[in-house]
Amino acid sequence: MPPSDRWARSWLVLAIACAVVHAALLCHVAWRKSPTVDEVAHLPAGITYWQKRTFALYHHNPPLVKLLAALPVLAAGAEVDYSRSWARNVARGLPVSQWNFGWEFMERNAARYRLLYFVGRLVPIAFSCAGLLACALLVHKLFGPRAAAMAAALWCTAPNLLAHGALVTTDVPAATMAVIAVYVTLLWSERPHWWPTIVLGLVLGLAQLTKFTLLLLYPLLPLIAWAHIAGQRLPATVVRHAMTYLLAVVLSIVVINAGYFFEGTGKRLDQYRFLSALLTRPRATPPEPGQVPPDHPWAYIIEIRENRFRDSWLGRLPVPLPEHYVLGFDEQRLEAEGLPGPDGQRHGYYVYLFGQLRDRGWWYYYFVALAVKLPLGTLALLVLAAVTWRLSGRWSPARTVVLLAAGCFILVMSLATDINLGVRYVLPGLPFLLAIAAEAAEAGIRPVRWLVAACLLWNAGAVARIHPHHLAYFNELAGGPAHGHAILIDSNIDWGQDLYELAEWLKQHRPGQTVRLAYFGNVDPAILDELGLGFRYVLAPPRSPDDLTLLVVDRNSPLRQFLIRWSAAHGTELQQWLAANPGRTPLEMPALKAAVFGHLGVPEPASPGLYAVSVNFLRGLPFRLRDQQRNIWDFARHPDGRRGDPYSYLLGYRPVARIGYSIYVFELP
Repeated sequence: MPPSDRWARSWLVLAIACAVVHAALLCHVAWRKSPTVDEVAHLPAGITYWQKRTFALYHHNPPLVKLLAALPVLAAGAEVDYSRSWARNVARGLPVSQWNFGWEFMERNAARYRLLYFVGRLVPIAFSCAGLLACALLVHKLFGPRAAAMAAALWCTAPNLLAHGALVTTDVPAATMAVIAVYVTLLWSERPHWWPTIVLGLVLGLAQLTKFTLLLLYPLLPLIAWAHIAGQRLPATVVRHAMTYLLAVVLSIVVINAGYFFEGTGKRLDQYRFLSALLTRPRATPPEPGQVPPDHPWAYIIEIRENRFRDSWLGRLPVPLPEHYVLGFDEQRLEAEGLPGPDGQRHGYYVYLFGQLRDRGWWYYYFVALAVKLPLGTLALLVLAAVTWRLSGRWSPARTVVLLAAGCFILVMSLATDINLGVRYVLPGLPFLLAIAAEAAEAGIRPVRWLVAACLLWNAGAVARIHPHHLAYFNELAGGPAHGHAILIDSNIDWGQDLYELAEWLKQHRPGQTVRLAYFGNVDPAILDELGLGFRYVLAPPRSPDDLTLLVVDRNSPLRQFLIRWSAAHGTELQQWLAANPGRTPLEMPALKAAVFGHLGVPEPASPGLYAVSVNFLRGLPFRLRDQQRNIWDFARHPDGRRGDPYSYLLGYRPVARIGYSIYVFELP
């Protein structure tokens, strides 16, 4: 049998084998890794969608992944308490905090928290495996069977897909839906009949229920269809393509509404309380007294801006989309624009690149991220593809298709947004980069085939060395995962995923020893006792007490009674300090903060002992953290506008361990 015939028969078997290996790797990651920052809110929110039939909680992202992940968790017997923050906020007409609700879910299910998240993570694992097979099908159609098998192998060994494919988040499911949508579009473009159109509409709608980034599919898919049939004389079908695509768009809107159970569909445009600059304008008149509760999370925006469509004919039109889909898009747009600050400027998340931390991004951020987060084998294949395309002297519609898809997602995120939080934001473009790299496998020159095999082996070796710590993967250009934090942080390396790993390390290497802990994540370390992984810890000492601010005192914390007693004993002193420091809170008073640190037993900075500090905190990224009494702290905002930098002083010490490369352990003599 000729080699080409063997590949024609075996490529699908090889792709399925890659999917099985990929699933096994992801299941191991799903068990080993603690819930990441966003997962703590995603999963409980999905449960409320089924139980309360409302999508109000965490509508920041579309609901499909959360809905599906909640089903096995509910089947496993997860318990939900709606009598606390949910009941309080609903009674007062306030939005429920997804973080408070997520922490309450954590407390309620502490003994089974790890198991519940494992079964919930099976859903994104299924998405990733489906994406692998869809990518292989797409590449088979565009380039051939060898390239299809190569694409499956590249997906199987992609550290970024292994990192996020086991998380209850939208990033890998969005990549999967993007590649499925492009594949279905190619089939529809060849036969724009009823059934392909219906399938396209269903897939397009499901994609919109996955991630707002996939709104880009609406303009992208017609371009891809045109590129695919370029060179064919099909003028008679242009009208049919246009009409059937419009039908697919209408069907996708129906799917979006069904995915939200038609909640709020048809609400008038002028009845929405928008937040983003795109959909609001400066208020002509201030809101009526009592119209905006002072503790509303967006009160400071609502008081100065109003719905742009108020008092216009557009505002009277009903919106043919679910209410929380529209509000979620508005919040995403606000995030992309940045939040309005007291200086009149808009400020986004704190982002980091090459040691610089600031509240606005870089247009080249994602190009740097891909250069250091993709394995060298994949980068080499992309360079090889560029060389062979240049030397071939010909161009094909297939290459146009994958370049359009990859370029659309990567360029739009780079040039049209200011969100530089991690390479995960451009994952919808990654399957098409893998497709470009995979075409090299179709080369008929033996040395090229050997080079392709070597690149694939390099990728497999990279996965074997880093597993299961794929989230912290950096290639050799960045110096590997031990040095990657000098280039990128946040969800590129430290997303709160290694709390379980830290507990296991302490149990094995420092049993019974108290650790000074500063953990970047939303999982409360106190629940580890219920999981059999508990260890003794206190809040890690900051460089200066002024670098931390106490945000929330837990209702069961002994600190609450201590603060009452201290305030009663030092009332006059406290009032004098507040009068001399307008705009400051009592908890920022140096004497009170020193008393709080003494009560909690926080040692002096750099005093002898065992420290465990997240990489993000070492690099100064602001976030909340918990002490041993479950009180919540944040990096302080100094009067001069600077943020506190409490833990960078530890960078001068050599760590005794790197837990998953995201938590550094120091033992100071």
